[in-house]
Amino acid sequence: MTVTALSATPVAQIQGRGNFRLLLKHTQAQQLSLHQEMEALIEQSKVRGSPLYLQRHTKPNATWMLRWRMVEGGKHHHVLWPEIQPLLDSLPMAIRKYCEEINQRATELNTLDIILEHTAKWCGILLEGGSARKGKKRMGKKPSGFYET
Repeated sequence: MTVTALSATPVAQIQGRGNFRLLLKHTQAQQLSLHQEMEALIEQSKVRGSPLYLQRHTKPNATWMLRWRMVEGGKHHHVLWPEIQPLLDSLPMAIRKYCEEINQRATELNTLDIILEHTAKWCGILLEGGSARKGKKRMGKKPSGFYET
């Protein structure tokens, strides 16, 4: 199952604890499916002839992030996409295009995981009897919605 978009539910339809429980359950199922897709993308990123690959990084708030790693001189280290682009020029065109496609999908999956994690947290806060106003303090700063791989 591939997560391509979050289902849109009109806000007026989400009322009461039962609906928030349902939304939380749906969000957790979507996140599980998303994590399976992330794991599959990690395996797909390991291409013969390329020193680049994706690795899962779990942030303290439980959000998963796919990040690029590079093998250089026998050492594996984290690299940002802008640092990778000059290296791509030295790789065959097919590998370069494949890495670009994988990077695009990794960025999409990272963003979806942030959205799902925050949705689950807000539902949990509301189910605990909290309010959106109280929840803002517990959630910390707002997510940027985009994290570079």
